[in-house]
Amino acid sequence: MLTKRQREVVALVAQGYTNQQIADDLVLTVGTEERDGRPWAVLGVADRGPGIPPELLPRLFDRFVAGTGSGGLRLGLYLAQGIARAHGGELTVHSTPGRGARFDLAVPAEELEPSGTDAGRDGASQPGDGAASV
Repeated sequence: MLTKRQREVVALVAQGYTNQQIADDLVLTVGTEERDGRPWAVLGVADRGPGIPPELLPRLFDRFVAGTGSGGLRLGLYLAQGIARAHGGELTVHSTPGRGARFDLAVPAEELEPSGTDAGRDGASQPGDGAASV
């Protein structure tokens, strides 16, 4: 089950918002950039919280690592990074203590068709075929 904030983020992405403040302390950005001559889709989430301690940043995506006051199994960022890498992408973080943090999920945008769909003879998505592209 998604939280209210997660549903808001999904809705904004689905509606094509490219730079949207979704709460007083949270900004969502969606865009594309070119890396090594290939298009990439980039989803960013930034807050204006306390930031992440600099000594934690190098280990933030390791298993069982979390900041003070974090709950759960402490596997979330580790798993998210693994999923991003499994799709040829990456998850990165930038943080300034006292000024917030920004997480960016970047994935190659050229091969985003779900498996098992018929994209047509020329490889282009056809209306109604269930293929997704960015």
